[in-house]
Amino acid sequence: MYEGEQLGLILLCGGLALFSILHLATATRSIRRPLVGRLGEGGYKGIFALLSLASFGGMLHGYATMEYIEYWQPEKMVVLAQTFIFMPISFVLLVSSYVSRGTLRLTRHPMLIGVTLACFGHVLVNGDLAAIVLFGGIGGYCILAMLWSDIQTKASLEERDCQLLAQTGYMPSLMRLRVAPQDILPRLGIIGPSIGVVLYGLALTYHGQLFGVSPLSSLM
Repeated sequence: MYEGEQLGLILLCGGLALFSILHLATATRSIRRPLVGRLGEGGYKGIFALLSLASFGGMLHGYATMEYIEYWQPEKMVVLAQTFIFMPISFVLLVSSYVSRGTLRLTRHPMLIGVTLACFGHVLVNGDLAAIVLFGGIGGYCILAMLWSDIQTKASLEERDCQLLAQTGYMPSLMRLRVAPQDILPRLGIIGPSIGVVLYGLALTYHGQLFGVSPLSSLM
């Protein structure tokens, strides 16, 4: 690996580390609240956004400059599973998490579960060093973030946090889709999942134009 490519790996790993530490730290209530109190909501969000962009930019630049080192070629069934199972679920969870709080009926961490599915699916269908580090690193962060979030919630003495833990889980349950009188969550609804399906269709259609490889080529 040449010097420039080594720098790419360093930037990628450094960006991942900064991104993970930054987000895990600000998800810690004993850290976030004093920071907001000292910097103000606007100042806190501004600094957080700048550091997040810097870390993400470092990741992408490192990824783009790394040497292509391939470890495996994905089987066709793996590509099909990623394209038509993992990614639709990922899009539905990601989009719905921003549209309705009712998505928590599917999983306690819809956004993080969606990103994890997408990332590890991309590891399986790429198989090169840069993709393994980038997507595997982001997916690994998501798992840590879910566990850390639950630790924070369990440590809370607030009644709403206790209700959230009792009424949600990591895996979907049909029983949670039924609204009960004691629920603190709204209905799931169809708007979020519908938008997610539409965006998945657009991503499937234009992935080749944006990234040079079409998932639909696996059907040929």
